[in-house]
Amino acid sequence: MPNGKVLKGQRDCETRWKFIEKEIKKRYNRPVTVLDIGANFGYFSFRIQEILPGSVATLIESKYARHLVELCKKLDADNTIVLDKHINTEELIKLGKCEHFDIVLGLNVLHHIGDVEQSFPAIEKLGDTIIVETPHPKDDGACGQKNLEPLYNKLMKEYNIIGEFSRHTSNVNSPMGIKDSKKTTLEIRYWDSEPQDNKILIESTGTSKTFMHTEKIEYRDWIHGINLRTYQYLNGTYPSRKLLSKNLERLTNIDHKDLTPWNLILSGKTLNPIDNKDIRHRRLSNSNTQIEKIKKDLTSREVLPVKFYKNFSPT
Repeated sequence: MPNGKVLKGQRDCETRWKFIEKEIKKRYNRPVTVLDIGANFGYFSFRIQEILPGSVATLIESKYARHLVELCKKLDADNTIVLDKHINTEELIKLGKCEHFDIVLGLNVLHHIGDVEQSFPAIEKLGDTIIVETPHPKDDGACGQKNLEPLYNKLMKEYNIIGEFSRHTSNVNSPMGIKDSKKTTLEIRYWDSEPQDNKILIESTGTSKTFMHTEKIEYRDWIHGINLRTYQYLNGTYPSRKLLSKNLERLTNIDHKDLTPWNLILSGKTLNPIDNKDIRHRRLSNSNTQIEKIKKDLTSREVLPVKFYKNFSPT
């Protein structure tokens, strides 16, 4: 993506992109939050960022994660997040409870994840516009053979097929479909939080995106990205934790009643605090102390528990 232009992708990405681009332009005229599952080298997410400036893309990749991180560094990809993860169905379900994505890409990846009866509903609960591509059941060279036929049947029955494309594993084309899922709530506030009666309501259109807590009446602009807690639990590797720790310094001395990882939205290299005026946060904390706690959490081998932040004396 030199000078902001994507030049080339693998496996005839350009042809597939033309079909994806057409559908996205029908639906959005604003920055979006993208989830790219099995992102490879991130071609499609970078293209979305190109046509919808300001969009934030979260790329989940395991096999090529190191190469993807190096590419992001080379491109200075400010609005991109890389999770080095071979994600499973349980994690997809959890992700759908605490995050909302405008566009979800699952291109030739669901047959690697697991049981179709669980993985397909899980991906559809991640956001609004779901784009799935899957190998044809007669693709003898594809992995996950037992998953191919049920994936194909569900895609052909429930999705709007926007194209069929060649595969590197056979001469049988793979169908790509799109579905508008329209997700309007978050079940939990962050990855390891407990379910609450008060949910987050989301209003999303092609030109705007807002949210509010159910106990309030004021909608606020959506901050594109993912919760820092999600980045931690799903092995975030770009931006680096060292860079994020450095970027925390700009939050020094801000007026925030509850500065914690779950009240920080990661929009690529930028950390944006949320809920600083939430009336439920009765105590005032020392932001410098909290920043040091978050830094320790980011560099820990395991994600530190919620009580690590709760067990301190307010100042």
